[in-house]
Amino acid sequence: MSTTIPPPTEIDLAAWFAFGRRHRLTLALAALVGLALGSAHAVLGTRWYLAEVRFVSVSDDGSGMMEGGSPIGGLAALAGVNLGMLGGSNREEALAVLRSRAVLDGFVTRKQLLPTLFSGEWDAEAKRWKHDDPADHPTLSDAYKLFERRIWGIDDDKRTGIITLSIMFKDREVAAAWANELVAEVNTKLRARAVEEAQRGLKYLNDELEKTGSMELRQMIFGLVENQMNRIMIANVRDEYAFKIIDPAIAPDPDDYVRPRGPIEGIGGLLFGLFIGVAIGLARDRGLLR
Repeated sequence: MSTTIPPPTEIDLAAWFAFGRRHRLTLALAALVGLALGSAHAVLGTRWYLAEVRFVSVSDDGSGMMEGGSPIGGLAALAGVNLGMLGGSNREEALAVLRSRAVLDGFVTRKQLLPTLFSGEWDAEAKRWKHDDPADHPTLSDAYKLFERRIWGIDDDKRTGIITLSIMFKDREVAAAWANELVAEVNTKLRARAVEEAQRGLKYLNDELEKTGSMELRQMIFGLVENQMNRIMIANVRDEYAFKIIDPAIAPDPDDYVRPRGPIEGIGGLLFGLFIGVAIGLARDRGLLR
């Protein structure tokens, strides 16, 4: 009658040592297999590249700001018109737009990136999804989750004011292009919003001109009209409207990839192999395996 050896407990070092001696060949073989698999993945696995674009926010010069007690400022506030700031001049607003789902959805849609992002589910020759059921097709929501989880990162250095947008992707040229284009996308979006707000302000001010007969008030309105027209002009001629690029993203060298990491993959494989070896040893001690 065979005696089943109880498995060692995590606090019984002597039992663990004895366990290791009993199953040393199994543990060594499993560790070597794990190390080999991890190293193979490091050499043969898909390479991912990181591209970064660095930029700063473009601040408004503050011209045209109206005090809260001024008659025009009060009327503009009632009308919902912001006479003091151009849409993209606020740093936090610009950052919020950059991180927004709307910008990313628009970017993915405009560039038709779903087949690129989910290439394993796309039949390139037939130019269709491999699944017939539309419910199984990737969506913009799936793309946003993939970007959040794996592809992009935004670092805001409060000390220097420098913002870094990083893109990690399998194609190094694509990674750099996406990083630069996303910043340009936000500049375009905020520039258009600023022009729209300023035009709304002009309409409001022109309506006020028709209503008032006060020369003093009309002079104030004329000044604000000129201010809004200047803001529209600036928005139309300044490409880097909300964000000014310091270092554009460039494609990394072919051997400058961030994943897989050779040593980390090897160590990870080694540890996983040891885990499997321990599991096999425990199963044998319990009589589940021979």
